[in-house]
Amino acid sequence: MIFFVYGTDTFRLQQKLAEIINKFKSQVDPEGESVTIVNGDKLTPEEFKRLVGTVSLFHRRRLIVIKDVFATKNNLLLEQISLYLEKHPHNDPQSNIIAFSATHPPKTTAKSAQKLWQTLKQQKYSWEFQPLKGQELLQWVQQTTQRQGGDISLANASLLVSLTDNDLWRLSQEITKLINYEQGKRGAEQVEISANSIKQLVTNQLEASIFALTEALASRNKKAAAKILSEQLQSGVSLDYILSMLLWQFRQLIKIRQALNNGWNTKEISAKLKIKYFVAQKGVVQVRHFNLIALRTIFQKLVAINRQTRANRQNSYVLLSLLIAKI
Repeated sequence: MIFFVYGTDTFRLQQKLAEIINKFKSQVDPEGESVTIVNGDKLTPEEFKRLVGTVSLFHRRRLIVIKDVFATKNNLLLEQISLYLEKHPHNDPQSNIIAFSATHPPKTTAKSAQKLWQTLKQQKYSWEFQPLKGQELLQWVQQTTQRQGGDISLANASLLVSLTDNDLWRLSQEITKLINYEQGKRGAEQVEISANSIKQLVTNQLEASIFALTEALASRNKKAAAKILSEQLQSGVSLDYILSMLLWQFRQLIKIRQALNNGWNTKEISAKLKIKYFVAQKGVVQVRHFNLIALRTIFQKLVAINRQTRANRQNSYVLLSLLIAKI
């Protein structure tokens, strides 16, 4: 039997592969001795021939999982796989199982790759996983929450999605974290995820990147700061937004530094400055690298960059890069 799992939604793709493997183990080989998993970019024609020709000593069937099959640059391997599929239709439900996965269509226009792509897509057991959107994504959040012993309203599911950039890997982690938090807070197994908990515990992806940039600047890690700035620009974030967020962050750091100088602890800083506790915690760590004068100097330079950019439309990227280099 041939299985093909493909698409850019890597979370659900990996879930499907895990489901195939677990089902084979439960029905055929609990020890997993007849299961072989190999990455496409590591597979050679010789290894493929050996795998499909190997007979299990203890079980009638084998499961061979070839992940990201089109990651290989070996056209001979792809030709060999296509030829094998032609000669072995695998209609027998008792035959060996070969499960292929691919996150993208083959990048090469080589006939061997395109032929195999079409052959695999036409298999009886073929599943495509593209990113979920809209109502389907919200339903996925609700169903995932319910499977973990919780509930979440559509409105709160929408809030959670907006903070995680539709990333199922992160959504899954955040749902687990939120359920554990609600269970610990309420002392019950069946809980509902509240909007307040989401706002308190889930950091916006872009906001997290700005935190990382601020942290790199605060720790004088020039290489990391330059890298994060470049990545944000490549992802489409505007320089004006980055600059405005940096101004806000360093304004908060100045307040936190002043508070520490006045003898306040983290809890007092969070309460009196009206900022989230984890923001206060991060800020306390960051300001230890600077005294108040140094923080004010950086803030004034950011203000100057902002003013010059708006007045003269100067290249704020160049100015920010110079600031990073001089810290």
